[in-house]
Amino acid sequence: MSSRSPRDADRRIRNTHRRFELDRAPYLKYTQRVKNSFAIICSGSALIFAVLAAWRSVGNSDTLSLSAVATEATQGGSNMPAGAAPPYRSSVVGTEFDFITQDDPSTFDHLEFVGFEDFEMPDKREHDEPLVQNAYVFEASFADGTKIKIALDQEFGSREAAEVNASEYATRLGKLPSLYRGAIRHITVNFGGADTTAFAEDKGHFFTIYSGNASRRIETHDLEETFFHEGTHASIQDAFLESDEWKSAVSRDASYITEYAKTSEQEDFAESALFAYTVIYHPERFPDVEREKIVNAIPNRIEFFRRVFSGDLEMHADSPEGT
Repeated sequence: MSSRSPRDADRRIRNTHRRFELDRAPYLKYTQRVKNSFAIICSGSALIFAVLAAWRSVGNSDTLSLSAVATEATQGGSNMPAGAAPPYRSSVVGTEFDFITQDDPSTFDHLEFVGFEDFEMPDKREHDEPLVQNAYVFEASFADGTKIKIALDQEFGSREAAEVNASEYATRLGKLPSLYRGAIRHITVNFGGADTTAFAEDKGHFFTIYSGNASRRIETHDLEETFFHEGTHASIQDAFLESDEWKSAVSRDASYITEYAKTSEQEDFAESALFAYTVIYHPERFPDVEREKIVNAIPNRIEFFRRVFSGDLEMHADSPEGT
């Protein structure tokens, strides 16, 4: 049996302890990495749950008030990813929404026959008719003091037939915002054209419809929306399309509201206006999930139109209402 001093024993214990510490070092580093990863996962999960809770709370309200839209829209941007696909094909015929109903009140008051007048009657169909025609001209008066002329071509055959149609259209004009009626100078109506859609002239502040197509859209409850869309082009588009406020709203939104809106700046303006008007004044006409989808897609456009409809943004001095 060999003899070892207490000093040798103490050295042996210290060496054993040192080897243990060296062997344990990788384990400690691994343990710390696991703890750090777990902390990151927990904090990320908390963030996700917080976002989901906030998102769900938006959809719990039954209606979306003017102030709610304004607050949500001015938070800085859309909740949709940049470049997201538009949620709808088009506004008027691409959805089942009844933006403006047949039962909505109209400010239309009375119709007066002005007489036969030479009137520019643009028609995008191929035909040999001159641009300027002798037309049946009526003047529609509204409860807010606005007036709009309605010119119908002679193919209607009689003053009586033209007046029946003019009354139908005047009722729809009476459902537009007063701001629109103050800017629209007239509308022209070509006879027939069941498959020919309406169009507008923003600089001339008028729009053209086709009686056949209008009759079809009355049956599908789409004529009010058609008047609003074309009325947007003919009334406020010229004043606001190039404005800094509109361009800023478009740049901050992540999506267009419809595929049709993507086709041009003008159609983006008119398509967005109809959705915005209904979200602001009749939010209950959209199911909750659809309303949420609309507000997420174009919050800044909605806020822009809220300011236009409320009068916070004024028409330019060279627009019809400003003269």
